[in-house]
Amino acid sequence: LARRTLIWIRTLHEEMDLGSVAAAARARWSVESWREHQEEIRRHWERIREDLAGLCLDLDQTKLYHDSLALEGQAARKMVEDLAAEGSANYTLVLEMMRKGAVLVRTEDPALLMEEYNLIRSGGADPKRSLKLLTLRDEYVAGRIAATLNPCETGVLFLGAAHNVRPYLPPDVHVVEVPAARP
Repeated sequence: LARRTLIWIRTLHEEMDLGSVAAAARARWSVESWREHQEEIRRHWERIREDLAGLCLDLDQTKLYHDSLALEGQAARKMVEDLAAEGSANYTLVLEMMRKGAVLVRTEDPALLMEEYNLIRSGGADPKRSLKLLTLRDEYVAGRIAATLNPCETGVLFLGAAHNVRPYLPPDVHVVEVPAARP
């Protein structure tokens, strides 16, 4: 089997990436702490951009997988364009890669995302249920990668730090983690 490469980028979400749960996330921080956190996220995306540039990817042979992406086709592209237009460093990077030939792939199961969204919005996050949903999402994402990443292609996975798809990936998928922080 020809090896497939998956570059795993640990995402940090900016406020605009959080959608309707942004207010709840912001409420957990003081104003100054939130501002500092957002600045660290901005620096994180600058480092990721530098790291990816150093990899010299052939974007015509690259597939993009993104945390919470349950859309495909034009709907997915519009979502990426809209979030990039709002200033999201994460989605701006994804859009730039798409414009240079990378293909955006539906990554998540809409039903699992909706279940997690409803759990978060209810405020009654049951830790066991949250962990089970995270595991189910990771299994699904790994399955999407396995089904869509062809031999000799590179995938770039933008996925939050709480996730771990590695145990669910086939053995011919070589994972390279792009560090979220450097010394």
